[in-house]
Amino acid sequence: MTLFVVLLFTACMIASGMSMMMSSLTDQELTQFSEFKSQFNKHYESSQEHAKRAAIFAQNLKLVQMMNEENEKRNGEARVYSHLTPFMDLTVQEFKAHYLMKPEHFANKGDLLASSVWNRSKDQSPKKKSSIGALPDAFDWRDHGAVTPVKNQASCGSCWAFSAVQAIEGAWFLAGNPLTELAPQQLVDCDNRDCGCYGGWYFHGWEYLLANTKGGIAAERDYRYCIPPLGTCFPCVANTALCGEQTFCNTTCKANVTLSAFISGYQNVTSQDEDVIAQHLVEHGPLSVALNAMWLQFYHSGVSDPAYCPGDLDSLDHAVLLVGFGVRTNWLGEKQKYWIVKNSWAETWGMKGYFELVRGKSKCGINQLVAFPLVNKK
Repeated sequence: MTLFVVLLFTACMIASGMSMMMSSLTDQELTQFSEFKSQFNKHYESSQEHAKRAAIFAQNLKLVQMMNEENEKRNGEARVYSHLTPFMDLTVQEFKAHYLMKPEHFANKGDLLASSVWNRSKDQSPKKKSSIGALPDAFDWRDHGAVTPVKNQASCGSCWAFSAVQAIEGAWFLAGNPLTELAPQQLVDCDNRDCGCYGGWYFHGWEYLLANTKGGIAAERDYRYCIPPLGTCFPCVANTALCGEQTFCNTTCKANVTLSAFISGYQNVTSQDEDVIAQHLVEHGPLSVALNAMWLQFYHSGVSDPAYCPGDLDSLDHAVLLVGFGVRTNWLGEKQKYWIVKNSWAETWGMKGYFELVRGKSKCGINQLVAFPLVNKK
């Protein structure tokens, strides 16, 4: 039975109302559940909810074990996934609904590469390995001061806005300006090319800024992120024709905000060769990318090489930021190339908010939609 089939089977069983009382959990499962609740300060409103979450947790433990076994077979990393991740008490469907993008709210991703938006800024740099310079074994923009602290998108599919804004932060800094934390909430509230908490694209966010604010975006201090539990806002989508009507919202785009950073355009990396992408990262700064993130629910640390992770355009449901890459030798003595990726699920997730993904295998579609903003140098 493949991992994908097991994931679907488990999710469907939980969703259909399968219950597991606390008494049916083993002592080890109860100990792990207590450890999980303590580490992530989990509290439940009723004993019924507590039992439900314990049952889901126990089922997820089986998935974690299976995923670790598969990962060890593929690259020697045996402890990539863990019960000590903040989403262990969620079903697969709940995790996707609360933290990933909802593709039904925006255009078919399969048409993107043929669209005028994606092809408008053609990549003019070398496409062949023979024409790029020698890459270092490792490079990390955090070591060069171009990356701000990890943020928390909370229960909102706004990853695209965080990816867009954090790429601007790096480009703004590398153009000779102070490193400045910028405002994803501005894009969530204002961008009428995307759908706020229901999903969007980083390059659409840059298009919005270029068309409406002369490329400018506010600082985080002037336009705070306010999604619960960080705040009390429920953003109204800026384009109901694209995104659909909402049953409730209480926040709209703020006018007359101070703009603290500016972009002059953006560029797409049309090559899917991961060495070419790495060269772009070294030359231009952190890069916005999208990927299939179904496996990140249980990620803890180390280089992940998921056994099942489709990378076609229609599978991309999460946007993140490439900040570096490296090479590690596993316990089998094999060299493993990997990406260093900044997420937006707070520092309590993953490797203090980051994850590592195998590089050079087109894994999870991370090489499909790579782009970066342009900033005029001072």
